[in-house]
Amino acid sequence: MDLRGIDHTMIVVRDLDAARAAYERLGFHCTEQGRHGGLGTGNHLIILDQDYIELLGVLEPTERSAQFAQWAAAREGLYMIALATDNAAAVHDRLAAAGLPMQDLFSFKRPVETPAGGGDASFTLARTEPGVTPHAGLFFCQHHTPELVWVKEWQNHPNGARGITELVITAPDPAALQGAYERVFGASSFKVAGDTATVTTGGAPLALMTPAALRERYGALADDAPDAGPPCAAAVLKVADVGATAKVLDGNGVTHVAGANGAVVVPAAQANGLIIEFTA
Repeated sequence: MDLRGIDHTMIVVRDLDAARAAYERLGFHCTEQGRHGGLGTGNHLIILDQDYIELLGVLEPTERSAQFAQWAAAREGLYMIALATDNAAAVHDRLAAAGLPMQDLFSFKRPVETPAGGGDASFTLARTEPGVTPHAGLFFCQHHTPELVWVKEWQNHPNGARGITELVITAPDPAALQGAYERVFGASSFKVAGDTATVTTGGAPLALMTPAALRERYGALADDAPDAGPPCAAAVLKVADVGATAKVLDGNGVTHVAGANGAVVVPAAQANGLIIEFTA
């Protein structure tokens, strides 16, 4: 398979400084603000073991930042999911050959300062046209300079976060989406169990569930979740020690509740529109 699971998630926010402060209260280490040259957007990254969380905001109005500005004005949240690939061009060609409407390949750079020095982080993206995968905006990301992203000093988080284990997306009828997702991830990548469908991505899965199933999982915290996506409703993150994570949250005054199997769950209001579940 030419996909290696989730590369990163894109949380669109209205105020990058405020979002960074919110995620640092949650116990994450955030990188300094990066700028996407010519795109009008900037970010802070939360670098995990093999994936990362991107907090993305609009710094200036441009043609390419307009969609992000519209999303942020409507609702902050996790709007896009990047899948990891070593060959964005091959993914683009495979999906196009399967009949999926594709946008042109897109390459860009952004300057990065690491503890070891500076450089330009470089990426190539393969992108479907909007709506190809209902309820989740997906694109496919090839890193040409991974050493400028996965920097050891940036991977140490007070809350013990290690990686993304699942992304939860709401959909009125998950089973009806099987054909759309199998066109991207292949036959047998889509499994349905009751009100939830699980999509195999090559790494951490996507869980598509009805609003009722989401409420069964998260109780009243699901009330603020969107009934159609994007954005995603929740991100499940693996941590080294759930008890230690809870202590960090308590120390920073972050409200949280107990989840299944000893997990700690933070409501969306404290994480820019996204429920965050910390699990062992």
